[in-house]
Amino acid sequence: MKKNIIILLLATFSLNLFSQQDRVIILDSTYSYTWDKTANDWAITARRLYSYDVDGNMTERIIYNWDSEIYDWVGDSWVTVEYDANGNEAESLEYFWDPEANDWVARTHGLYEYDENRNKTVHMWYEWYPETNEWVGAYHRSYDYDSSGHLTEEIWYVWAYATDDWIGAWRNTISYDENGKYTEGTQYLWDTLTTKWIEEQNNVFSYDTSGNQTEKITFDWDSAAGNWIEERRTVYSYDTNGNKSEYIVYLWDKTINDWIKIVRDIYSYDSNRNRTEKITFGWDSTASSWIEEQRFVYSYDANGYETEYSVYEWDLATNTWLGVVREVYSKDFYGNITEAIISDWDPETSEWIANTHFTYTYTYDTKGNITEYIVYFWDFETNEWVGNEHYTREYNTDGSIILSISYVWDSNINDWVFDSKWVSYWSELNTSISENNIDFHYIVYPNPTRDIISIETDRPDQYSINITSLNGQFIYGTDMEGTFGQIDLSSLQKGVYFITIRSKNNVTTKKIIKL
Repeated sequence: MKKNIIILLLATFSLNLFSQQDRVIILDSTYSYTWDKTANDWAITARRLYSYDVDGNMTERIIYNWDSEIYDWVGDSWVTVEYDANGNEAESLEYFWDPEANDWVARTHGLYEYDENRNKTVHMWYEWYPETNEWVGAYHRSYDYDSSGHLTEEIWYVWAYATDDWIGAWRNTISYDENGKYTEGTQYLWDTLTTKWIEEQNNVFSYDTSGNQTEKITFDWDSAAGNWIEERRTVYSYDTNGNKSEYIVYLWDKTINDWIKIVRDIYSYDSNRNRTEKITFGWDSTASSWIEEQRFVYSYDANGYETEYSVYEWDLATNTWLGVVREVYSKDFYGNITEAIISDWDPETSEWIANTHFTYTYTYDTKGNITEYIVYFWDFETNEWVGNEHYTREYNTDGSIILSISYVWDSNINDWVFDSKWVSYWSELNTSISENNIDFHYIVYPNPTRDIISIETDRPDQYSINITSLNGQFIYGTDMEGTFGQIDLSSLQKGVYFITIRSKNNVTTKKIIKL
């Protein structure tokens, strides 16, 4: 039941596509308002207008702001988009309104190219310079792929003002094994003096027979010696259920020409494969042994939702774990947080002392859409609840938001008052899109995550999955066959990443958050 509910709430669709047929629901316009306390009424502030081609692709978006002095709309920004025959975005132009010229002025220009499999091969971005009345390059990226659609090379270029042309900046080459696993990646930097690519870093990956990553070795290029020098090594171990059970990091010591231990993590899980504990050790080179440093404890409710997260640090003086911080959650049937209490450990009383306390209230319609969301936090100084966030939403029969109202807390009356609202208008468009061209439905959960993410699709197929940073740098790649797969992100730093899921006929990208 839990999985079905997650699919209902988190299914992600491609932009503007809300059905399996040729019927497409498109967003025509949105109007925003702020609450005018003097007039005791809504005051319009802005509007967004959208246009589409016959396939339902957005071709234009114009934003206007309302000028109450001249009682008319004034331009803010304007975006136009063109597509190739396969529906890929081929060109985009962005303009802003110049009040002095009383006209639109160009700002940015994007150009994109794709191969026959709809993989993006070129991404060029220009900015308009009014001083010289010309487009000047901002960045240029090119991509190559193998026959399976795996990214094998990406090159970043920057604009050289001296030559008015692109020059190399950064290059990454990627290799895969016969199973499509990412086995090696080499990064290069462009040397403007020799006009050649210079090696910078090399990463080599190994896997076990189950496809779990067991090792990653990072090398740095020694330009003086003209060869690769070991820099960092990470080793992973797994239990019989495929859960990561151990993680050890080594650094290369040039003085002894050998690896030295640095950090070690040990993981425990419950019978449902939920992570229940993680213990981090540091290597004591004097005692030649691992020393406890931090301990993370996780608890879950009957539905498998995380309800508690505690952090402890090892006290060398007492050889015991001392609390640092604890987060306790209550969650509803859909997995949404209904209460959150964050506490710090008080060493004097040996107790957890709450410092943050939130309550969350959700109201749902019969389709599972959130119609009202209210958040309060406890003020420990005044010992009373204070409003933090509140909004209400209305939906049309297709599940699209048509009205969203936000409120703010008025401490003078201790109640919610109007703040802003959005009104959206939708319409139906009969397109020439066939069912085969509509992106598959997929979910990625939990998102945000601390470690494992699960990926589910509604179409059995062979999928290529890549994790990249926000600036496009390749982080990790794997393959998935069928409708379900999992990826361990625990080794990634906290932040926002892109996950790209690619099949033979579809490519779709979503943001994921690593906690």
